[in-house]
Amino acid sequence: MTNLFWEKIHPYAVALCCALLWYWCAPEFPKDDEILSASLSVGAILIGFLATAKSLLMTLDTPVLKRLSDAGYIKDIASYMGEGIYLLFVFCAWTMLGYFMDTSWPWFGLSWFTLLIASTFAFLRVTRIMLKLFAKKSS
Repeated sequence: MTNLFWEKIHPYAVALCCALLWYWCAPEFPKDDEILSASLSVGAILIGFLATAKSLLMTLDTPVLKRLSDAGYIKDIASYMGEGIYLLFVFCAWTMLGYFMDTSWPWFGLSWFTLLIASTFAFLRVTRIMLKLFAKKSS
């Protein structure tokens, strides 16, 4: 397994492992709406961060980005940002559905948790890459 392959799949692999752990432990999803409100706020903030990072990446003109573009890796980075935005958007949409449905339904909590983990690790992947790019720019 190459590093690039692991980089591409790890948000989903970790989410699957965590989902299996959630299913095995069978915790009860909180009954109040506070977790939904907090999740929705954090998800929306992270979507805004990723959208801003994507626009910053498009405007940077550095030798590092030129090499990444020549190597074809810039498409992967843009794809990671898109995945992060889409996963967070789906997470926020699923969280909003929690206001209108019975969250004690076992599959709601499992789905919510799986989306939480996948979107978190997709966000962290983009953040890690962007920090490396900015560090390269300053050196």
